[in-house]
Amino acid sequence: MSIDCLLDTNSIVKYYHNELGSNIIKYLFDKSPTASINIFNLHVAEVMSTFYKLRVKKILKSDEDRDKLIGTFLQDIRNNKIKVYDFRTEHLKDTERVLQKVYTISPPVRNKRKYIPFLGSFISELCA
Repeated sequence: MSIDCLLDTNSIVKYYHNELGSNIIKYLFDKSPTASINIFNLHVAEVMSTFYKLRVKKILKSDEDRDKLIGTFLQDIRNNKIKVYDFRTEHLKDTERVLQKVYTISPPVRNKRKYIPFLGSFISELCA
């Protein structure tokens, strides 16, 4: 039985760059025989951008170090170590309905449903 893990940008970066929490992500990648690592297509650019930011902040010591991380990341995608899920605009259509079901606890009255009309109009524009 496979465990599908949908990771965000921060989690993926932890695999390639040692920081707090890296040990958990490395376990999923390297030692968990049933884990399937998945990301959304938009995370590919975000991970690469994060590596550039780490270089600008001088956390990575050289452009070569940055390029090596990016190259390894892209190779892991090519080798299907990381599977990329094609997230498209049409996937946003049911976002509001899903959020309303998932978040069953009502926010305080002063903030109640403040974000929902904006999200609905944003999704309608994208899906039009």
